[in-house]
Amino acid sequence: MPAIRHSDALLASHPLHAFYWPLFAAYVYSYIAGSMIILVAPELVALFNAEGGQANREKWIYACALQGMILLRMSLWAEKATGQPFGAPVRADMQWFAFAVFAVPFIHSVSFDLMGGLFSVGEGDWTIRDGYDNSMFEMSRYSLMLLYVILIAPIVEEVGFRGILLGFFRGRGMPKIIAVLITAAAFAALHTQYTMPAIAAVFILGLVLGWLRLVSNSIGPPIIAHIAVNAMVVL
Repeated sequence: MPAIRHSDALLASHPLHAFYWPLFAAYVYSYIAGSMIILVAPELVALFNAEGGQANREKWIYACALQGMILLRMSLWAEKATGQPFGAPVRADMQWFAFAVFAVPFIHSVSFDLMGGLFSVGEGDWTIRDGYDNSMFEMSRYSLMLLYVILIAPIVEEVGFRGILLGFFRGRGMPKIIAVLITAAAFAALHTQYTMPAIAAVFILGLVLGWLRLVSNSIGPPIIAHIAVNAMVVL
């Protein structure tokens, strides 16, 4: 695998930001945005708490705008800190992009099927934990939902976890295997809507994406792989 890149070495001097962007930024921005909505447009609170087509549309507008703002701020910070807006180079050999498009979705599908076969009970959806409101993700095919799930969320998560956090660990000289394991565990832990077997499958995906980031020496293939996986799941 490649040696530590210059961008990773630069990330090593920013421990607070390295953990903040992937693990805490979404909560901070959600709290700030929610507080502003309560103060400025309290009538929207009832709409966000409602159900149905119009309410879900407004929720997806909010989610896309919030994650878009996080991506913008995170990219501006990464550009200033490392010279790379995604915390790592985007270009890579075409073989890694081909692997991202074809192999990673297959690996994820196999791991999900394996977890489902080993741990699922009954005929219901074994992936979503009890008590989680999954109505926004039901197959209503909102264009904003597809934009969020297929494009925005994968880019935000990959820049945060594989671009910044994994780069920080490598810049600090952490062994590659340990860095990938910790990053994948943190990535999986944030998917709180899933059951433990589904989280285990997400952890495996995180391992593959971390490995791909290191062998390709680029954040581009992990982003494309994450987009391909999410597209396979929702389309």
